[in-house]
Amino acid sequence: MDIKGKNIVITGILPGLTREEAITVIETKGGCIQKAVSKNTDILIVGNSQMDMFNLEKVSKKRIMTNRLIEEGYPIKIWSAEQLFGLLSLI
Repeated sequence: MDIKGKNIVITGILPGLTREEAITVIETKGGCIQKAVSKNTDILIVGNSQMDMFNLEKVSKKRIMTNRLIEEGYPIKIWSAEQLFGLLSLI
C-alpha cells in the first residue's frame, strides 16, 4: 500500500525512531500526518510499546476512536510499527 496522500495518525512509541523522525519519513513518502483520529484518517500506526502495554480493557484514546469509526464503516487500517517500517524500507 502506498501512503502518498493518506492521512496517518501515530499512537505510542515507534522503536528506533523519534516521533519527529517518523513524521519526517512519512511526509517524505507523501503521507499526511494528523494529530487526532477522524473520519478522514486512513491509517493508525500503533507503536510497539502501545501494543504491549495496553490490553483490551485499557487502550489509547486514538485506538478507541479508531475502533468506533471502523464499527461505523470507515475503512481505517491499523498498522503495527513493523508494517510501516517494512513499507518505508526502514528495517
